[in-house]
Amino acid sequence: MSADVTDEFPVSSIPAANVSSVPLRSPLRYPGGKSWLIPHLRTWLSQLTERPKIFLEPFCGGATASLLAIAEDYADHASMVELDEAIATFWKCVLERPSELCNLIESFDVEPEAVDELLDSSYRTDANRAFRTLIRNRTSRAGIIANGAALLRKGENGRGLESRWYPQTLIRRIRDIEPNRHRLSIQCADGLAQLKKCVDQSGVVAFVDPPYTIGNKQPGRRLYSHNEIDHEALFETLSASDADFLMTYDADPHVSELIRQHDFSAARVEVRTAHASIRSELVITRQPIFA
Repeated sequence: MSADVTDEFPVSSIPAANVSSVPLRSPLRYPGGKSWLIPHLRTWLSQLTERPKIFLEPFCGGATASLLAIAEDYADHASMVELDEAIATFWKCVLERPSELCNLIESFDVEPEAVDELLDSSYRTDANRAFRTLIRNRTSRAGIIANGAALLRKGENGRGLESRWYPQTLIRRIRDIEPNRHRLSIQCADGLAQLKKCVDQSGVVAFVDPPYTIGNKQPGRRLYSHNEIDHEALFETLSASDADFLMTYDADPHVSELIRQHDFSAARVEVRTAHASIRSELVITRQPIFA
């Protein structure tokens, strides 16, 4: 990252949240998760002039934003979109077959042999496919489910695969979603296409967090099964609409140029990584909120 990108945008008036200080509602450990962004999401949603009818999350992943919008009653409905079929199937099962998924979680013994056997198996039912995705997510390094992701070995405190497997916590999170599942929907589709289709509908706001990094490093190729997007088209779609939005991106010269080109507002958030380093994320809105 060049120094001018870091210095170009003001530091957000809201610091990144410590994960221990915010509610964790998603059963998934998602690479690039947005728990640190929760105070920004609350501030953005609180300042909207009209209550959203639809909270659109076109790249939902771990769905932190959608779960917050509904659990804390900021919107009537959250429409989640995810191109990764494994993740979309997981959310479909959470919303449509939560008891079956919870039973699978409760009865599974997380031993290396059992995990290997499960991940090598093919299942036809959505519940079993969703459970396999959850196991892959909870037992792989950093929650990565893309092809080639390695499983945890030592894990946290030397506990191996069990270090990220908390069955009762996972069941509780799924059960906590259940009362509001009629206000959540999931679609396996291209997020940008759905954004173009829905963003001009009345009462829609969008949280846009594309899991496709931009620039030279591009770790998205390692973290996500789908990692290509037309960044210019994404910015153009939001610019051409009247819908309110909150978007996040890695700080990058190309992103800075797109922000200037479309006259958006951006603030910088310093986020501490799992390895205790600091990375800069940009929080982008139509009007200044965090600067």
